[in-house]
This record gives sequence, structure tokens and C-alpha cells, in this order.
Amino acid sequence: MNYKIENKKFFFVSHVAIPIFIGGAIYYLFCPDVDFVKRIDVLAGGGIHFLLEGRGIILLLIRNYIFDALWAYSLMNCFLLILEGTRNGRGIAIICATILSIVIETIQMSDYIYGTFDYMDIIIEILLIFGASQSIKKQIKEATHNEI
Repeated sequence: MNYKIENKKFFFVSHVAIPIFIGGAIYYLFCPDVDFVKRIDVLAGGGIHFLLEGRGIILLLIRNYIFDALWAYSLMNCFLLILEGTRNGRGIAIICATILSIVIETIQMSDYIYGTFDYMDIIIEILLIFGASQSIKKQIKEATHNEI
């Protein structure tokens, strides 16, 4: 099924840019030991960070998965925006986002991309890719229903 995104700029800002910004801000503020956060601090001449102490599930999710989840959501929506109007665009977007997500996570096992490989990252990312897909599917149904 083809789909149409009415306001592309709003869609990009709300479904791609803002989730990346929020994820990056959370990562920056609460994960000062991460390499890219350390590099930002060096460039900025210091930083503002908040230490999350404890071992609760919320802290674990924020620390380890929120950025990956928001990145995957943004990635899927970016592909949806690129493939808008194409036949089977949503399905192709799911496949492309899933493959790219797995490849990027797997490359972290090598010396090419700094990071820590984690199977849970892949699972979280795939869940959010499908979540973003379902979100656009719902929006398409609502838009189609309103036109009838």
C-alpha cells in the first residue's frame, strides 16, 4: 500500500530530528563515561552531567537502551520519509532499517566503529522499527478513513 506524508517538514522534525536530539541529550547528560560524550566535553572545555546512581530497571533502560531505541525510531521514520509513495514502501523501509541497524550494531565488534556490541540493542532497535512502522500504518488508516 502506498502512503503519503502530508507535511514532510513537520514529520521530519517530529519523527526524526527530535527523537535523535532527545536521545543525544539524555545520553550526554546521564552517561559521561561514553566516548562521544567525553569528546564533546573536550571540545566544549567541560560539561554538565548528572550521575544516575542505583540499579533500578528505569536507570538500566535509560543508560543502555533509550538512545538506541530513539535512534531506531528515527531511522525507520527517515526511511519512511524517503520511500513515501513507493509501492511497498513501508515494507521496504522495515527491511532497510532492520538490516542497517543490525549491520551497525555488528560492526561494533570490530575496530571500525567504537562501541559495545549488545544483542539487546538489536532487539530493542527492531522493536522500535516495527513500532514506528505500526505508528505510520495507524496514521495512514486514520487519514484514509477521514477522506471517505
